[in-house]
Amino acid sequence: MGSKGIKAIVLDMGGPLNSAYVDKDRFMNGAKNYIKALKENPLTGQGLPALGTAMLINLTNSMGFLPTRNYSTGNFEHAESISGEHLLEIQSQRKGKNGHACLSGCAIGCSNIYNDKHSDYLTSGLEYETLALLGSNCGISSLDTIAALDKMCDDFGLDTIETGATIGVCMEAGKIGFGDEQGAIKLVEEMMAGTEFGKILGQGTVYAGKQLGVQRIPAVKGQALAGYDPRALKGTGVTFATTPIGADHTAEIYWAFRV
Repeated sequence: MGSKGIKAIVLDMGGPLNSAYVDKDRFMNGAKNYIKALKENPLTGQGLPALGTAMLINLTNSMGFLPTRNYSTGNFEHAESISGEHLLEIQSQRKGKNGHACLSGCAIGCSNIYNDKHSDYLTSGLEYETLALLGSNCGISSLDTIAALDKMCDDFGLDTIETGATIGVCMEAGKIGFGDEQGAIKLVEEMMAGTEFGKILGQGTVYAGKQLGVQRIPAVKGQALAGYDPRALKGTGVTFATTPIGADHTAEIYWAFRV
């Protein structure tokens, strides 16, 4: 969508969509019980509202499946610097906001509004996948840099998983070093500017990796791996291999049963 200049697709139904309840009382009671269960669960009622999906950083790192330096390992020595706990600390200093609902009516509210060092809005929301792929996968440990990259991706219509994985293969190829924050920003700027090299990167992780001669390209069926190293999560690996679109982390949540 980004390459075509499309920001959104709107369907005009020609008027309000009034859907009648088949059994309103039964529906409302069911919804009430479901929300109650979410609020009482330690993860969805406490952890996610307080820390957001960034709470997974320390967890996945400790379990050995946090993508690090183009998936060369599952442990990042600076994981604490991009963790939900550190994010919350910065939020309190800069008047940011955790527990933000990304849509009206959400009972969990795991998103956030991240402010820069001047307490001005920078991006929303800074999620686990973004922190993992633009952070540890690239050897970057600065939340401010990851947030800046996230904003650039949002503004231009780039997926942060695919972009982070693409930057990772560039680092693997030696175009820039792992942990080179300004180098990573310049790579995204090249994609935004449509330079010759930027167009190669804009084609995604697999295409860019092949053009750069990288042997280890973290992708399945043309789609970049998400923030879970399948070598440590065998069930996730099977899912990546068998889903129609490849490395789809939304097709299963096998790893949650290990938490």
